[in-house]
Amino acid sequence: MRYIKVLILVVAFVVSMIFFVQNTPIFSQTLQLQLEIMDYRWTSVAMPIYLVILLSFFLGALLSTLYFFVEKLRLSGQLASANSKVRKLEDEVAKLRAEAPAAAPSYSAFSSSDAEPAKDGDSAS
Repeated sequence: MRYIKVLILVVAFVVSMIFFVQNTPIFSQTLQLQLEIMDYRWTSVAMPIYLVILLSFFLGALLSTLYFFVEKLRLSGQLASANSKVRKLEDEVAKLRAEAPAAAPSYSAFSSSDAEPAKDGDSAS
């Protein structure tokens, strides 16, 4: 399975490289981004299209990594809390099991005559 994943990644890389090489003149054209909100106006410096694509990719990768790092920290905290609760409950079960034989009634104290069932003619009614 690992070799199939590597093969798919290599094929995707080769196809993307062929795409970029064949479209180099188009990707080399400059692009200037603008943002206008009410009275605020922002304009970027002129840069090639491939640089905008590359920066967008790295920004997306950075934000995704940051999100998953925060999510991993949150899940690690939940796991630690759950493990603590499991240990506490296991200790409680062990304590109850240790107390159970001492608290159980002893049936050897009854005599054999007390344990015999009443016969049909011996009923007290």
